[in-house]
Order: sequence, then C-alpha cells, then structure tokens
Amino acid sequence: MQALNINGKSLTPRINFRFRSVLAKKLGDENDKSGFSNLITGLVQSDPDALLSFYEAALAGDHPSDDDLFDAMDDQVFKDDDSEDAAFRDAVNALNNSGFFKIKAKAWKKRNEQLRTILQAQLDALADSDTAAAANQKTGYQVGLDQINDSENAFDKMTAPQEAPAAETTTSQIG
Repeated sequence: MQALNINGKSLTPRINFRFRSVLAKKLGDENDKSGFSNLITGLVQSDPDALLSFYEAALAGDHPSDDDLFDAMDDQVFKDDDSEDAAFRDAVNALNNSGFFKIKAKAWKKRNEQLRTILQAQLDALADSDTAAAANQKTGYQVGLDQINDSENAFDKMTAPQEAPAAETTTSQIG
C-alpha cells in the first residue's frame, strides 16, 4: 500500500477497526451500513471520491488535515495514470487482504451474484414481450447486469497477482 508523504512524514494507510468506524460514518447508508459495498464498488469503478474516502479512513489515526491529504493525493496519487491505477489497485488489494474486509469482499461478491440472478430472471420473464415499456425494462435490467459484471471483472483484475518482471539469471563459474 502506497504511503503518502504529508508534512515530511510518511503515513501508511492502515486497515483496522478505526478504518471501519470512519468508513461507516463516511459511506454508510440505509442499504450498506458499513459503507464497504459503496467503497469497493467505487474503487473498482475508479471513482476518485472512493479513493479519497479510502485514504481518509485508512489515515484517520494519523489525523492529517483535509487540505494536507488533498494536496498529498494530488501530488502523489493523481499525478499520472500509472500512479492513479496503482492506487486503486493497492486500495482494493489492501481491503481484500485484510481479515475483516476479506469476509466483506466475499459477501459483496455473493450479493452481486444474487442481484445478477434476479436481474437475469427479470430479463428472461420479459423475453417474449415486445412493448415499449418492456423494452425499457429490459434495457434497465441489462444495464444493471453489465454494471455488476464490470465491477466484478475490475475487482478480479485488481486482485489478480501481478506479473513480476522476469529476473535476470546469472551464471557463476566455480573453479
């Protein structure tokens, strides 16, 4: 996980109970009290607000000011596409690798599977209907399915092991 240099200090994001508490206050809602589903969905969709929420929660114990955090993110995270992509990937992996949130990630995927099943059943039920209203419903259900699939594909891509550069082999001669 990328540490941020703020006011001359290297602050490393931490996924812990403080993170959970801050996240629930920032992103929790009626459907997602912990805020985790809102966060992970935002991260896999490369939403900068989700990444900001991640860092706010993960650095809460270090208490950087909002302005200092915003400046650090602008300078270090959003400086170029590679840094930005790495930050989203690192955040998703940090969540996926933490004990508590690993369970939440499995629940998020299970909920997505349930939603996918419901949306597909709705699409199937409308298969023979040719009305304009049915066409609109089909489009809405298909968009929902596509969003679920895109989010899960992005999650899987972000959490897949990264290929390490090939190591150079050296031959030593003895004797």
